[in-house]
Formats: sequence, C-alpha cells, structure tokens
Amino acid sequence: MPTSPAIESGDRSHTSAPIESVAQISTLLLDTDPTLDPALAAKARAAAAEGAVLLRNDGALPLNPEHTVAVFGRVQIDWFAVGYGSGGDVKVPYVWNLLAGLRDTGIHVDEELAQIYTDWTAQNRPALDGTWGQWPHHFAEMPLDPATVIAAAGRAQTAIVVVGRAAGEARESELDPGSFYLTEAEHDMLDRVTASFARTVVILDAGNVMDLSWIAEYGDRIAAVLYAWQGGMEGARAVAALLAGEVAPSGKLTSTIAWSYEDYPSAGNFGGETHNEYVEDIFVGYRYFETFAPGRVQFPFGFGLGYTSFDMTVVEGHVDAGTLRLAIDVRNAGDTHAGKETVQLYVAAPDGALAQPARRLVAFAKTSLLAPDATERLELEVALDDLASYDDSGVTGHRSAWVLEPGDYRFFAGTDVRSASEATVVSVDELRVVRQVSEAAAVSPDSAFQRMTVARTASGTVVRDADGAVALDWEVVPTATVERRTRVLAELPDEIAPAGNGGSSAPAGNGGSSAPAGNGGSSAPAGNGGSSAPAGNGGSSAPAADPASATDDAPAVDDAPATGLTLDAVATGTATLDEFIAQLTDEELAELARGDITMHSALGAPGNAGVLGGVSASLRAKGVRPVTTTDGPSGLRLSAYASLLPSGTALASTWNPELVRELATLHGQEMTRKGSDVLLSPGMNIHRDPLCGRNFEYFSEDPLVTGRFGAAVVAGIQSTGVSACPKHFAANNQETNRTRNDSRVSERALREIYLRGFEICVREAQPRTIMTSYNQINGVWAHYHHDLATTILRGEWGYTGCVVTDWWMEDAVDPDFPALENNAYRVRAQVDVLMPGGVKTEAGPGDYADDTILASLRRPDGVTLAELQRTARNVLGLVLALAPVIDARATP
Repeated sequence: MPTSPAIESGDRSHTSAPIESVAQISTLLLDTDPTLDPALAAKARAAAAEGAVLLRNDGALPLNPEHTVAVFGRVQIDWFAVGYGSGGDVKVPYVWNLLAGLRDTGIHVDEELAQIYTDWTAQNRPALDGTWGQWPHHFAEMPLDPATVIAAAGRAQTAIVVVGRAAGEARESELDPGSFYLTEAEHDMLDRVTASFARTVVILDAGNVMDLSWIAEYGDRIAAVLYAWQGGMEGARAVAALLAGEVAPSGKLTSTIAWSYEDYPSAGNFGGETHNEYVEDIFVGYRYFETFAPGRVQFPFGFGLGYTSFDMTVVEGHVDAGTLRLAIDVRNAGDTHAGKETVQLYVAAPDGALAQPARRLVAFAKTSLLAPDATERLELEVALDDLASYDDSGVTGHRSAWVLEPGDYRFFAGTDVRSASEATVVSVDELRVVRQVSEAAAVSPDSAFQRMTVARTASGTVVRDADGAVALDWEVVPTATVERRTRVLAELPDEIAPAGNGGSSAPAGNGGSSAPAGNGGSSAPAGNGGSSAPAGNGGSSAPAADPASATDDAPAVDDAPATGLTLDAVATGTATLDEFIAQLTDEELAELARGDITMHSALGAPGNAGVLGGVSASLRAKGVRPVTTTDGPSGLRLSAYASLLPSGTALASTWNPELVRELATLHGQEMTRKGSDVLLSPGMNIHRDPLCGRNFEYFSEDPLVTGRFGAAVVAGIQSTGVSACPKHFAANNQETNRTRNDSRVSERALREIYLRGFEICVREAQPRTIMTSYNQINGVWAHYHHDLATTILRGEWGYTGCVVTDWWMEDAVDPDFPALENNAYRVRAQVDVLMPGGVKTEAGPGDYADDTILASLRRPDGVTLAELQRTARNVLGLVLALAPVIDARATP
C-alpha cells in the first residue's frame, strides 16, 4: 500500500519516510511506552530467534563464553530491523541493535573496536532520501585499516562480520553490489577479517534472499553463517541469544538459495514493465530445482542447522478414511545441547498425464525443545484429496477439475527437501476426480505463451538423466474458453425486498435477480445474515465522540434516526441483517462500498490507513460504526507507538505455526489497545523471484507454508475480536510497475501455487477481510476480477467476508458490460470496498470524485440494487463481527 494517490510519483512530502525512523531508532534504545506489552516483546524475541537459519557451523557457535569477540560491519549499529514501505513503517519506541544485544547477553565484546565503529557511524550517517521507494539497499561500509583488524585479532579470539540489506514496497532488490551482491568494501572486510582470525562468523541481517555464492569462495575461512532475516525490534537481541547459546537455532529456509540469480526459473521473466509470463508454471522454487536442476542449489528448501543432531524413525504409516497418518519418532542424538527439529513430509506423485514436480511439501511438524537423548513422537496427517492436481487442459479427460491420477505416491520424510528419505508409499488404483470446478481466470487467447513441462518420449515416458533429473520441455499454455458475460449474469444475487419502516429501496425486480438463491456469493456472512449476530460484538454503535468524515456536511455527533432500524437491532437479534439493509438508501449503499476518502481519517486512530463502514453521518446514525484499518504486517502503522515484529519470512522460517499464532494473538490484543479494527496482514504472496522487494513481508516459495502461516496469523489476530486482512490477492510478485503489470499465469499454476495459500488460509482461519492486489491477472485488474473474487473465492472456497481493494485503483470499463466502469465494475466483481475511498484524479483529498455506482444503478447492464445490497451484507457482516476497540482518536 502507498501513502497517497501519487504512489508511483515519489511524492512523500506529507509524511516521514520509513528509513528515517528505522535508521534513527536503531541507535537510540531510549524510548519506552507503557502501553506496549512486555509479553508481546518476549514472544517476538522468541519468534525472531526461532526463525533465524544457521546455514553453516564448523564449531564456532555457540560462542565460547570465555572468549572475546570482535564485531565488524556498521550494521552492528545501524541494524536493519525491517524492510521498507507500509509493511515496516512502524513508530516503534526502540530497536535493539546487535552491539547492544551482545553486551546485554554478556558476550565479551572488543570494546576498542566497538568504539571505532560507534564513532565512525556517528560521523557518517546514511544519506536518507525521503522519496517513496528510494531508500538505500545498504549503508556504505566503514573502510578498514589493516592495522585495525590485526590489532583486534590480538584482543579477540572470534570475529563476527555483519552484512545488512533491505528492500521493500516500490523498492525491488537489484542485481548490483550493495543489493543482491556484496560490495567491494564488504568483500574487502571479509578478506581482511578471515585472513587475521581463525574463526569468523557471518551474520546476514537481510529481509530477502541475497547472493551467497561467496560463502563457498571463502571455504573454511568462514566458520559459521547465520541468516537472521529481519526480526523487528527484538531481532538483534534474539541473534545475540543464539550466538551465546541461550537459545538453540532451529530455523529452516522457506525458499531455495541457488548458486546464482540466473539459476532461478523466473529470472528471465521478472521485472517486466507491462507484463511477466510465468513460464516456470508450477515449477516454482524447489519444485523446479529438485525436478530439473538439483545441481544448481546452494542451500535447499527446508534446510537449517542447529547445535545438535537428530535421529528420525518412521514408526507407523497407514491410510484411514482417506487420510495418510504417519508417526515419526525424533530423538536428540547429541550429548550437549538441547534443540528443536522440524520433520518435513514430501510427496512424489506418479508420472501421469499431468507434469509433476519431483517433490512437493504436504505436511510438516516441529518438536518441542528436546534435551540430549530425549525423544518425541510427531504425528503427521495428509488428506489424499490434497494430493490432487488441477487439470487446466483436459489431458486427463477432466478439464477444470482437481484429479488424483492412478499410481504410487511416494512419501519422503526429512529435515529438508534434499535429504528427505522414503517413508511410505500409497497406491491409488484409478483416476479420481476430487473436485470438478469451472474454468476461471485463465490466460487470454491473445496472451498465450509457452510454459515449462517435463520432457517425454514418443510413448509418453518421462525423460530422466542418470542422476534422476528430469529433462525440461515446453508446451503452449491452455487459454480461456468460458464466455464471461454469461457466467456473471448467472451469478448475480437476488434482491432484498423493500423495507417498510424507514429508508427507501427500489421495487423488487430492479436488481437483476435472475440467479437462484445462494448462487455466486449472495448469502450473508455466517451468523450475520438472516439471523442475529452474536450479542455484544461491538458492531452496533458508533463511538461516543463522532467527528464528521471527509465527506460529511453533518455535525460531529450523530443522533439516532427517528424511525427505522439501527444495527443494534441486528446485533441483539431483534432484526435480521437483510431487514436492516432493506431500509438503506441508494446513497448509503454506495457509501458502504467505499472508505472515508483518505488515509489518516478523522474517524479512526491517528495515522490510520483508512476507515470503512460508518463513513457518513447517516450510516453512523443507523449504528454503523467506523472500522479503522492499519498497515502491517510487521506492526501497527499508526501515529502512536507500536511493536515492531519479525518479518513474514522470519516468522515462517520458524516452521512453528503455533508460536506464530501465539504471537499474533498478543498482536491482536495490541490492536484493541491502539484502536485498530483491521490489520492489513498477513502478506501472502509467493517468493517467485528473489528480487521482489516485498519478499520480506511474505512467507515462502511454497503455498502450503504460506497457507499454514497465513492461517496462524489470522487465527491469532481474530481470536481477540479484531480482523486480519490477508493480502495481496493475487499473483502480486513484483514491485516494478506494480499497478499496471499483468501477471500472465496458467490456470493450473494460479490455482496450485499463487491461490493455494489463500485457499488454505480461508478454509482454516476464515479471515474477516481480504485485500486484492494492484496488478492484473491475465489481463484483468484484481480489483475487477469477478473470477477471483466471486467464482473462486466465494463460490468455490465458501468465503463470506469482506473484500477490499489495495489503496486506490486503476480506472477501467467492464468489457462485457460497458455501462459498468470503475467502482460499478468493482462492485459487480464483489470486491466490496474501495480503499481508502478516493480515486486517482485531480480532485482534492477531501473529494469523492467517482459516482459510477449511482450513475449505472438500474441502467441496462448497470450495477443492480441486489449487488449493492450484497456488498452491504459483506461490509456489515464485518462490522457486526468485530469486538470493540479503544477509541484512540484523541490519543496522540
């Protein structure tokens, strides 16, 4: 999300740039805020420690408590706690840097060298450009005098070298020194330090994957490498605890690290100005490498070391009621250190009509902390239906279906994708259609391209080399065949009957109610539709002090209507939601379909991202309260102090969804204390390419990991009565020209890779809100994408919540319904709310410069009353589901 309609213009004059706060607070460690929860800070520190990934250790870690360490690199002070943009711009009262963390942990630091770095960094502050998207990828390193290094080697037994990187929103990583690659100064630092010290430990303080081929170049001169990611305000303190041995590392990679950027299958189709062809198809990350190029992997998916070793024994495996149940004993085989281990279960599907990756993650589980020689039994379960693949071409005889092809499904258990060994085999006797759906969001015929597939002989046998690697081939991607207009008309909702007790409504029949009841997402959110909402859920009345919104002409305090229903009646069960909606005017229905025009709405906590729901005086008079949204995922982006949490990649690298759920629960409690109803989190896009600037916000290259951790965040946050908002739905995998770029992706890859994480999250955690992405998907902007927001999300997955746009949207006319443009087009797609509510025009910030909803209402092929009522049902369902939060509007 940007901070103004001038998102791509670079105009940030009205707000402080995130780097200013990050660079300043990383050296202060002074401010405190009594409203921050120490339990949240402690849990964040635990998650940051558990997410750090130990890539190499030749006995240098944990540090010898009797030894002194010499710390090199300015990032020991100017620590990167988070990435850039809306995902990290949190007003946090403190951030631990590594130097402070080491001292706090009791590690003996070479203070003479530390003072040299302290003095130099104080005199050489980074040049901070407040222009949006122009933040530095790195900070220039202090030139090292050889004599300084030699002197430090005389005082210390171990060296720590710290390398830092950052990227973020509107700021891709780049194939340049100082971003994806080391700088000359960093190479020089490593050269000098490794030449003088017998033990050198490298700490990578980076949110995204960077080139690590240099590790091999230094060989045993580098004894240990720890990928710390970006752990938030407590991250450096967590790293110090790991180095000291207070905590044992147990993080695992959630994305493959290849030997070179060019090895990634997306490398030739990333960063396009107008579009990217997802030629790698389903072969994203380890699916590609383990299938076609196993030799191009430096660190495999799922890899991570600890301070001890583990034995794994498959105790039992059987299929019961369509579910594989596998019991695995994990024993700490070491004799010194306790530790945790993650068991990862992969499947190799049989060679059938559909191309398959060599391995696919299907389950994982993590032990508790095991003392030496202690054993824990882990139970892993896999529904066989979840092994199905999507046939987007009809090659199995079942187009647009999830199918389980016959043959042997071999399961591999281990601690990473490469080392996993065969655990069991499940045989499927005949092809089975698991789920027949309909073609949706397919590639346009005029945008067809070739995608990767497996090579086959003339008889259909998959071609493999002597080492088992599959030969790569190409095929033309299947293209769309469905006539969209017919589908949309069939999925229009039914109109609610007119109200008789106040308000106005169009006569029945004007809403385009040809669809059967319940078709296409026309039902109310669970528990909030024709029946009563839970009593006391806080959605029924506006806060006591109610200033006018950006578009109100009404006084600051609204009186209840003289006649008619308020939302209180729905909340207490004396009226149905449909009865309430039936009394709303056309204008009120249109207002529910947009936010309160601008960010920093006067209706919400200062610094909010925007407000939806009760955005007008008349709606608030009917008891519809304003719903405050705040940016995430790494913390609440408000004017008030808030906690800065580990990045999405760091959280997923824990491979511990329960820990993340506990952290998210505490974060949800902070939301209620800070006046946030909806946190725009978690970020759930796939690590398609390592250069994507916002990868730090996202979890993984794998959809199962993405879905499980997305569900953990949503479940934790929403357990406190507020709402999470998974984003960006969908295929938002680069920042370059993100508002106009077209992600051209096969329907199979879209469903199996880029939508699958969202599907898992929706089915497991029922997020109350979802945010669409900026980009186009196969030629249609996500905020207009009926196939995504209605056919798949609501029709197939059963989603009943509220869908909002990312902030602002692109103008467009519906090609199948020319009477629909902009917001009317969006409402038909069932993307419910334009956020923050204004549009990209020359209008002033307080103006709502788009009346396309009311202009098209009741016109031939225009938006129908029933569609506006459906939007109201989705929005008001959210309002009713929310618990009260503090009214923070008067809080600085």
